[in-house]
Amino acid sequence: MASPLDHCLDRLHLKDNTRLREKAVHFQAQCQATIPASVFRKGPNSLHVVSIQLAHESLGLHDWDNAVAAELAMCSARDYASIVASVRKQLHVATKVRFETLGVRFGSTALAQQAADLFDAFTEQHVGKLAPASRADARRQFADEGKWKAAMFYACARANGVALDKAMLQSVCSCDAKEFGRSTKLIQAECKEQLSEIKATKPARSRRAKNAGKTPSKEASASSSTTSKASSKKAAAPSTSKKRPADRKKEKELEMSKKLRLTRASIPTMINDQDYRASTRYQDYLNWEKSIRQRMET
Repeated sequence: MASPLDHCLDRLHLKDNTRLREKAVHFQAQCQATIPASVFRKGPNSLHVVSIQLAHESLGLHDWDNAVAAELAMCSARDYASIVASVRKQLHVATKVRFETLGVRFGSTALAQQAADLFDAFTEQHVGKLAPASRADARRQFADEGKWKAAMFYACARANGVALDKAMLQSVCSCDAKEFGRSTKLIQAECKEQLSEIKATKPARSRRAKNAGKTPSKEASASSSTTSKASSKKAAAPSTSKKRPADRKKEKELEMSKKLRLTRASIPTMINDQDYRASTRYQDYLNWEKSIRQRMET
C-alpha cells in the first residue's frame, strides 16, 4: 500500500521524480523530528505536501501551485500559507529566488536587471547603517530570503508604471502578505531617491497615460488654442482628415505586424532551463492522453 507521501506525489504528478521523492522524505523526517504535530493540525495532509514543496524548491523548480497544494493538504489557502511559513521558520529554510527567474516569470528581463542592480545598492546602503555585529546576518538574509528580491522587483515595477500580480509574486517567493508588505516598505524608504529617478526617466507613454484626464498646462493650452485656430481656418474647405477604408486597413496591418514582431522577440526571454517533461502541465497532458486512449480501446 502506498504511503501518504507517495499518494500526494501521485496526485501532484511527481511520483516518477525519484530525486524529488528522496528530498521530500528527508524534509518529512525533519518535520516529524523537529516540529510539533499541532502545526499541521489544520491540514491533515499538510505535513506530506509541505515536505514535497520544500523538496520541489530545493531542486530549483518554480512551477509549484499553492492553490492545488492547499486543496491536497485539505485546508484553506491561508492556513496552508501559515503552515508553510511556520515550517520554514523552524527548519531555517529560506526561499531562494533569482531575479532572472522573476524576469522570465513576469515577462521582463530588463526589469529584472534593473532590480538586481538596485538590490545590490540597497544591500550595501542598509547594511552600512547597522552595527558591525549585525551586518553578516543581514547580508545572509538579503541573499537567501526570496521576499527581499521579490519586494525589490515589485518596487521597480511600480516605479516604471508596470502593474504586477502581487499575489503571484508572493506565491513565487513563498511569503505572506504581511512579510511582503514590510519588505516592500523598507525598500521603498531606503531607495526613495533611486526609485524617484526611475519614475522620472520612465517612458513618456506611461506618463501620458498617467496624466490623462488632468488639467492641461499653460503650454499645452496655448498649443491647443493655436491648433484650434488653424482648424477653424480650414473649416470652410471640405474635410480631408477622414481616413479612407484602405488607409485604415493599412494601419491595422502595420499594427498586427508590430505585435507579431514583439511577440517573436519576447519568446526567447520566456524560456527557462527547466525540462518541460518535469512540469505539472505536461504530466496532466500525459494523464489526459492516457485516459482518452483507454476510452477509445474500450
